Amino acid sequence: MGRKLHSIELVLGGRASLEPDKTPIHLAENYNKCRQAYSINEYCSMFGISRATFYNQTAAGQLSTIRILGRRLVPATEITRLLEGKRNDR
Repeated sequence: MGRKLHSIELVLGGRASLEPDKTPIHLAENYNKCRQAYSINEYCSMFGISRATFYNQTAAGQLSTIRILGRRLVPATEITRLLEGKRNDR
């Protein structure tokens, strides 16, 4: 079949470049220009974690989420913050 996609490629729909100068942070920043928020499933796929881990992160205050029309989403700025290794100062 085809080659196995890396998690960042899954988020980017298989469009990720494998060039050495393209780090996940740069790829996410470029993609974040289009997207404002991600679903729980997209977030979990991006970071390779389970939904239970996602809910543990939110309960511990490590991750901020928003609700839009009853749907919980992770803001793109929050994902960029995590990729850059910044703390959550809530």
